Order: sequence, then C-alpha cells, then structure tokens
Amino acid sequence: MLRSLMTPGDPDEARPVTFGGILAGDLFAVADAIAALLESPVTIEDRNAQLLAFSNGPEQQRAPGIRARPLPSQDVRALEESGTLAQISRSEWPVEVATGAAGDEVRTAIAVRAGDEVLGTIWTAGSLTAERSASLHDAAKLVAMHMVWQRTDADVERRLRAELLRTALGGGPSAGEAVHRLGLREEACVVLALTLHDPAAEQLSHAHLAAERKRVADAFAVHLSFAHPRSVSGLVGDVAYGVLPLSSSADADDEGDSAVRVATEFLARMRSALRPLIGVGIVVAETALLPRSRASADRALRVLRAGIVDRQVARLDEVHAEALLLELAGPARDIPSGPLARLLAYDEAHGSSLTETLEAWLDAFGDVGVAAAAKFVHPNTFRYRLRRVAEVGRIDLDDPNARFGAMMQLRLRAIAPER
Repeated sequence: MLRSLMTPGDPDEARPVTFGGILAGDLFAVADAIAALLESPVTIEDRNAQLLAFSNGPEQQRAPGIRARPLPSQDVRALEESGTLAQISRSEWPVEVATGAAGDEVRTAIAVRAGDEVLGTIWTAGSLTAERSASLHDAAKLVAMHMVWQRTDADVERRLRAELLRTALGGGPSAGEAVHRLGLREEACVVLALTLHDPAAEQLSHAHLAAERKRVADAFAVHLSFAHPRSVSGLVGDVAYGVLPLSSSADADDEGDSAVRVATEFLARMRSALRPLIGVGIVVAETALLPRSRASADRALRVLRAGIVDRQVARLDEVHAEALLLELAGPARDIPSGPLARLLAYDEAHGSSLTETLEAWLDAFGDVGVAAAAKFVHPNTFRYRLRRVAEVGRIDLDDPNARFGAMMQLRLRAIAPER
C-alpha cells in the first residue's frame, strides 16, 4: 500500500521489489542462486523443518537425493536430542552435520535470522570450503530478506482483503467498490461466519489463540476456494467470514443446503484443539444484499456460541426461535416476574414441582394425558397439581395471553448464558 502511494502514475505499474536481483519472495530462485554459488544442491526450510524451496540447477544432477527432501523426522528428532539443531540456531556460521541412519551422510546448515528471530534454515549437501562457507553466510542474510518480505507481503494482503470484506459486508457507499475489488460478481451468494469457541480458550494465551484462529481461518479460505474459485474470506475480529457464490439455477433452500454441506465438510476435515462453529446466512441474489446474509449468519452463530443447540453448523431458519429468544433475553432471564416468580418461590420453599408441572402442560398443548405421562404421574394427580399451579401462581390457564407469557418466560429462563 505504501509503495502504491509513493509511486508516480498507476500503482499497478510500480517497479517490482527485488533483493539481490531476485524478485522479492521468490525463494526457489534464491535457492537456485545459492546452489550455483556453492555448486551443491540446496533446500530452504522454515523453523518447523517444513520445506519452503529447493534448487533445481545443474548441480542437482550430482546429488539428486537432496532435492525437495528435508530431513526425515527421525533425523530431526536425533538432531534435537543431540543439541545439533540448537547449535545451528545459535551459530552465525554454517555448521556441518552428520545425518542418515549410520551418520554417513554429511550436510551443512546455517540458520536464517531476522534480528534475534530464527526464521528457518538453509541446508546444502556435503562439506564446504572456507570460501563457500562465507558465501553461504552472506546468502543467509539475503534469504532472511526474502522470507521476511514473503511473510509481510502475505500479511498485508490478508489484512487488505479482510478490510475490503468488512466494507462489503457492512454495506454503505463504499461497499460496491469493495465488492468489485474482491472480484465478486452479481450472482447468488451466501455468507458463512466461523469462530472458535471453547471454555478452555480462556486459559490459552492471547498469542496462542490468535495463531490458532489465523490457522483455522486460512484453512477455511482454502476450503471455500475449492468449493468455488470466486469465494472470498477474511478474518474480521475473532470471526472468519466467507462469501460463497452459488448456482443461480437452484432454489434458495437447495443453495442454503449446499452452503451447509460445504461448512460440514470443512469441520469434518479440520482438526483444532478448540471447537469451530459456523453460522450460515440466508442466500441473497445480489451483492448489495450481503449485509443481510452477514446479519443472519451472525445471528445463527450467536445461537451456536450460546450452547442452546448441540451442533456446530446452523442456518438461521433452523435456529430462528432460539435466535429470537436470545435477542429478547436480558435481565428478565435472571429475574422472573408475575406467575412464574410466584411458582418458583413456592417450589423453593416447599420442595414442590409446580413450575415443572406448568412447563409440561404447556409443552403438551394442554393435553393432560401426554403431560402426565411425561412426568410419570397419574392424570388425576397431574390435574390436582395443575389446579395448584393456577392457585399459587394466580394465573388464568384459559387465557391465551397468560399462557404465552408463561411459556416465553420459561423459554428465556432455559437459555444458558452465553459463554
């Protein structure tokens, strides 16, 4: 963004950034250049020993085994236990390492640093002369610049798309431009809202939680891109939103079911220490209506986070009643009033179950036989308790408004507080 502001003319015509004559972030070209200097194949790994790039030049023919082959996991464990990896991390110069089952394979490694942070490691086959060790030492600084650029450039791009997505989902005068820059077309689409929810998350450090949230959000973005190439996703606060274009040939219900399938497939494949939850919004026919789909996805997600339903994916129409109750719930949920307050007080004082009797009768639509069976009592016993409900609670059970009010209070009281 800063380059585009400081570059005259069209930002798209800005001169590409290079380090050492190589396009910034192109680690494969860097690996080829280092391999040419050392006349030995090279691999570049991150600090978790995951392969990032490898050389593919003429020197590869002399030692083809190293190509695209980081250290086997058993060798990594052995180097960790022997302290060799720690030695590589501490040293500013290349370290010669014996690897392989019999220790007969020699490699040379050097840590890639940005300040005090170790970004990764460069590995090359065989031993190095003093002159080539110096070349590798200098090359590590160049690799660090490319790795930092690659990471920063990806973070900037991620934040930029997330801000564009926030604008598109929020509506307003800038939403149309944001939709255009995100590459969305005027077609049926649906918003999905994903968050990580688990009581154990409160014990995690902020950095750990943020890293896990980012990891799941990135996986969610990849999954949506497989479902539709024009899908868009981004992390907005603690919620990862995705916009999934849908086929306009199907009806809205089928399209909504398709979005639920995509979300369910993601949860089946995603492994996380926390519990991912996904709210699926309503299907909208045009991008101008994305805020409506986002609002409905948020409402469905709120129900999932409240723990009212035992599921990880939900459309709003599947949990609409629960969403309404959550929106109505407030201080009244914790402080019952009227007939229900009187029944609760009486039950607490006398050890009775008049509140449960009223709830069972309302759930059975006034059918005493069904309600009595649900409570495992004789219908005559249930009728007696029902009369006591009317007397103690001072409620007219023939009044539909009184029944509705009692049922609403009971439902609100049953909602667990959001965790």
